[in-house]
This record gives sequence, C-alpha cells and structure tokens, in this order.
Amino acid sequence: MSSTTPDTLSLETATPPLTTAESGSSELSPSVAPSPSVSAENPSIPSTSPATSPLSADITSEHKTQLSTPVFSSQSFQISPQDRSKVLLALRRRNQREATPFINLIHEHERSANTVELLRKKTITLQLENERLRQELRDVPLNAQGEQADHALRTEVSELEKRLYEAQCELTTALRGKDENSQKILSLNDRIRVKDDELNQKEQKVRNLQVELQSAQDTIVQMKSKIETLEEQSNAQADEYRVLALSCTQFEQRLLKSEDENRQILQQFMKFKEQFADQLNQQNDEFNAKRQEKHHQEIENKVKDLAKRTTESSMESTYFSNVILASEIPNKAKSVIDAHDDEVTCVRFLSNHNFITAGVDRYVKIWDSSSQGSPLSTLSSCNAAVTCVDVDHQESYLVAASYDYSSRIWSLRDHRLKHSLTGHTGKVMAARFISEDSYKVATGSYDRTIKVWDLKQRLCSRVLHCHSSCTDLVTIDSSVLCSGHLDKRIRFWDIRSQKSDLSTSELLLSGKVTSVDASRS
Repeated sequence: MSSTTPDTLSLETATPPLTTAESGSSELSPSVAPSPSVSAENPSIPSTSPATSPLSADITSEHKTQLSTPVFSSQSFQISPQDRSKVLLALRRRNQREATPFINLIHEHERSANTVELLRKKTITLQLENERLRQELRDVPLNAQGEQADHALRTEVSELEKRLYEAQCELTTALRGKDENSQKILSLNDRIRVKDDELNQKEQKVRNLQVELQSAQDTIVQMKSKIETLEEQSNAQADEYRVLALSCTQFEQRLLKSEDENRQILQQFMKFKEQFADQLNQQNDEFNAKRQEKHHQEIENKVKDLAKRTTESSMESTYFSNVILASEIPNKAKSVIDAHDDEVTCVRFLSNHNFITAGVDRYVKIWDSSSQGSPLSTLSSCNAAVTCVDVDHQESYLVAASYDYSSRIWSLRDHRLKHSLTGHTGKVMAARFISEDSYKVATGSYDRTIKVWDLKQRLCSRVLHCHSSCTDLVTIDSSVLCSGHLDKRIRFWDIRSQKSDLSTSELLLSGKVTSVDASRS
C-alpha cells in the first residue's frame, strides 16, 4: 500500500514532494517482504504481506493505465530546446503554485506510511517470536517443571498475542487513516479540477470581455473619427456660412445702394414727368386758347353777318355769346390732395360732400371735401392693394375689393369692419351693392367668376362663371348685373334666375374692357 499511494499522488498533483514520498516508500518495501516459511508452516497465522486497500489498488491500477498510455506520439509532438526550457519553467511555476495546499497533507501521509511500515515490521517480529515459542513449547517434555515452563510460555504467548492484536489494531487504524488521506486527496483533486474549470470559465469570460472591450475601443475610435469628420464638415460649413453672410451683407449693401439709386432715378423720372406734364398742359392750354379764340372769331363773324341781315341780330348775338362762354371746359384744378403713399386706384363721392379714396398702399380713406387736412378716417384691414370701393343706397356701408383675394365691408357710422368676403382664387377687381336693402353684394375677380353674397346668411349664394377675368361691375337695377371683361366683352346677368349661370346677353367691343358704369336716371 505504501508503494502505490505515492504513484497516485504524483499522477494527480505532479509535485516534487511526491517524488520524495515515492522514494521513501521504495526504500521501505524490501524490509516488509513476507516470510514464506512462516506462512507455509502455520497457515493459521494471518499473512503479514504488505497488502493494500481496495480503493488504493483501484486507483493505482487506473493511474498506471493512464500513465502507460502516451498522450502525444514522438512524431506528432516535437519541441525546440528553447521552447522546452520555457515549458519546463512554466511547469515548475505551476507545480510550485499548485503543490502549496498539499505539502502538509503529503508530509502527514509520509509519516503515516512510515508508521504503518514500522508496525508491520513489529507485527512480523512478534509473529516470528510467537511461532518460535510455540515450537519450543511442542518440543519441551511434560513434567512439573515443564508445566510451569509451559504455563510461563502460555502466559508469554498470550501477552505476545495481546500485543500482536494491539499491533494489528494499530495497523488497521493506520491503514484506515491512510485510506482517509487518500480519499481527502481525491476530493481535493476533484476540487482542484472544479476550480480549474471555474478558472477556465473565468478566463474565457475575461477573453470575451477583452474581445468586447477591443470591439468597443474600435467603435470609439470609429466614432472619434466620425466626430472629427463632422467637426471638419461643420467648420467648413461655418466658413461657407461666414463667406455667404459676408456676400449677403455685400449684396444687401449693393441692394440698398441700388434702391437709393432707383429712388433717385424715380424722383428724377417723376420730376421729368411733371415737367413733361406741365409742358403738355401748357401746350394744351395754348391749343385750347387758340381754339377758343378761333371759335370766338367764327362766332363774331357769324354774329356780324346776322347783324347785317336783321335788326334784332345784336340781341341774339349777345345771348348766344353768353351761352357758349358758360360751357367752357375747366383747365385748372381747384385743389390737390396728397391722399395716399402710392397710386390712387378709386374715388367715390358721397352725398354729404365727403368722398372716399382707395390706393395701392392698402388703405381706404374718407375725406371731407371742404377741408384740405387729414382724412376723417382711415380703414386699414386689407392685406394688398385696394382696387374698387362702393357704398350702398343709404350710404351706411362701404365695400372694398382687394388684391388679397377678398372683399371687406365697413360701417360708415362707426367705421368698424363688419364682414370679410373670402372665396375667390384670384385678385378681386370689383365689388358692388346690388340691392336697396344693402344685404347683397356682387364681386368680380381674375379667377373668371362673379360671386353674389348674402350678408344676412353670411355666405356666397351664387357663382356666375364668365369664362374671362372680370374687371368691373355695375348694377342697372336690383335684378340685372353688367360686367366688363378682358375678352373684349360686356355681359349682362339676370341675378333673379337661380337655374342658369349663363349671361342673358353680350356685347363685343374692339378692346379690353377696363371699366363699366350705368346712368342712374
């Protein structure tokens, strides 16, 4: 048993102390060899050969089988001397690291093996002595002295047997302790394998984490590269933006300069137009003066001819002269009002000596004709140029058409906005009241439609499709509507009929119709 256990330890742990234990066991093996003469002569005495336990025998046979099986062949496993020294150094470090927990256990196992061998030697000696005494006892003759000697020998034999029994018990205890130590070694080897597996798993986990860490570091490097690229692009765009801002500033300065130049040119053009208009007015005045003078001369000649023919021609001549002089066309403006900041598009007079103006500046203004100052009221709800204004029969409401595709209605009493008429898809060019109760309004637009609005219900009650852009509207009475269009036509509509959207009649002119009006008498 002492010769097999060290082999098992050297296989499982591969530590230097195991080699020492193995050598010690081999030294003790010859001294515990059994005595064949004693066993053969007395079969009743148990054999004292160094038998091993069943567990140790199984372990020894299994490990000897493993040791006899080569792991690598000499042809498949070749290593250089330099690598051999590295492997040997690694194995020594591993032995030094893994043998530390087993040093005390190995020493204890060696002491137990030595004790077992000593007890085995002592047992063999006692057995030999016991056998010798038995042989002497058989050879001694039976007499009184012999009985006393036999009694003494028997007493000595019983003591020796007792001592032999005690030695066998100690040997059994020692063998049991040795088996327990072997079991501990196996359990520790199992724990070592478990720890090795856990260590391998942790090392694999560490390798996986290292791979993930490397991947994360590569991702970080890529992201840093992308960030640098984006920063470069951002810097380039910032530079482009600064260049564009500088260019925009320069263009704005040039634009302001161009606007100033255009304004100066426009002022010069307006002055030139005023001068040209003054020249034309002066030429017209001269032409009218010459024409009137010529007309007066013709009249005077005719009067003279008539005075020669009749005696009453002088009175008639005076009468006709006064009538003709009273029909002269005015050639000078009575007053001039600077009404709007831009072009004036429409003027409408009221019965109370007030009048309304509308302009491209989006304002509708109400003026007092007797004063030359500021307007009585300014209406500013339109979002584009105002093209047309109209008032109802009672002069209570004002309607205005605008380029913002809508029309608006104000009250002339408090000058507040009452309605907004939206629905056209083009510029609204005309807006008229078409009923005496001021609750119906017609609007004409560039979208080739005329819409009739019911202010009581706040909706569009009818749409007339005129196939051409409408430029102006006028109501002949509460049932007939007249409209002018860019297709050189004037159309008449019967707004009482709800069945047809076609005009009742049309007039074709030689040019585009820009304005229409009807006599109230």
